[in-house]
Amino acid sequence: MHINPVEAMTHNTSLMSPFVVPVLVYAEEETCATNWLTGGTAFFAKTREGRFLATANHVVEEIDVLRSKQKILVFLGGNSCAPHEISEWSILDRDANVDICTLKVPTEFKADTLKKKFFELQNWPHSRAQISDKAFVIGYPAAYRTGTPRSVSAGKCVLNDFGTDVGPRRFLLADHTDERQVLLNPDERELPEHFGGMSGAPVFRMIENAPPDFIGIFSGGSDGVRGAFFCAHGNFILPSGLLDRGLLPP
Repeated sequence: MHINPVEAMTHNTSLMSPFVVPVLVYAEEETCATNWLTGGTAFFAKTREGRFLATANHVVEEIDVLRSKQKILVFLGGNSCAPHEISEWSILDRDANVDICTLKVPTEFKADTLKKKFFELQNWPHSRAQISDKAFVIGYPAAYRTGTPRSVSAGKCVLNDFGTDVGPRRFLLADHTDERQVLLNPDERELPEHFGGMSGAPVFRMIENAPPDFIGIFSGGSDGVRGAFFCAHGNFILPSGLLDRGLLPP
């Protein structure tokens, strides 16, 4: 049976969107919602050992730099609801070389306040990304942020791609054969020129008739929708949310 690629991507977007959130940072005294300082994407995950928020380490590094210069507030966005401040959430673990950072989710936090959910990582960690894996990336590029003085809309961008190279720290999504598929929000007319803001987006291995597998964290790459994108291996993250120091490359 032929499956329409757009219909498949639309289905997968609906399936995976509840686990992915935009990150936005503001000066403490800011009163205009469109005056964000920086942002990114993050991923709600849970295992048998706990719950954590995963993102790219360089997103948190940029927040650290801003925090050293001024008082700031960090928020997670939800689905047509008020954002949730996470300025005091503590870091579980981080590594700059692989570009992963995990944050401890407070016990009292309920994802449904953002109309979001925690993705359950079962039998985790599992095998890492492989060449030719069908990779599905969902995140919130800065190019798709719009708003008014009182509200912000963070538009999603979704990519279907294939793993083209695998290294000790990361794997590569490079559109060598011009097969990358991009699903835009209905209101978007143009592809983004760059994917800043997608950093921290989760990458899933999508296999027909099987549950999605989390395989990585989007780090960034060359500009343009046909550019090469680097992703950190997800199996560096232990079920506790800490990073596997024995597995991390030197």
